[in-house]
Amino acid sequence: MQTLFTSDEFKRTHNEPKERKEMIGNAIYETVEKTIGAEAAPKITGMIIDLSDLELIPAVSTLENLTAKIRDAHNLLQQIKQK
Repeated sequence: MQTLFTSDEFKRTHNEPKERKEMIGNAIYETVEKTIGAEAAPKITGMIIDLSDLELIPAVSTLENLTAKIRDAHNLLQQIKQK
């Protein structure tokens, strides 16, 4: 299991949710882009960082969790496009 962030990184942004979301977005963007492509990467990254902290922190805590969340968000976008 690969950890993406240290607890110290989260502690530094504890009182700054916007800063934390920006830090997470910057850190995960490349993984999102590699997983689903450049076209959808900005939208998927935005969807992930807009999650509540209760969902966001576990979603980005490991590479496995992040990849699963990326695929879930991508599938949701695909379903919306088909309607």
